[in-house]
Amino acid sequence: MIHFTCDMCGKHIHPQNDDRFRVLIDMEQMRPGEDDSDLEGEYLDDYDDFAMDDNYPEDEEDAYHSFKFDLCRECARMYLEDPLMRKLPRRLRFMDN
Repeated sequence: MIHFTCDMCGKHIHPQNDDRFRVLIDMEQMRPGEDDSDLEGEYLDDYDDFAMDDNYPEDEEDAYHSFKFDLCRECARMYLEDPLMRKLPRRLRFMDN
């Protein structure tokens, strides 16, 4: 049996009984002055051609990243309400010494 765990809270997600939500995030470096409105709805089929452009950094790892996360129903709701987690209370509290 395939085992799934919520990447946000660590809860076990049963593949037949629990809802599982997949979050896909693509992050790419934009060139200065580049407007992505003309790329809306299109996907880059061949990243190698894009990375060969002189305006992109020589280290291709800096230009593009892709992330994939599995979430349980509760965490998916929280994620939809605040995708950048700006509203969550700070978990780390430092004492004044």
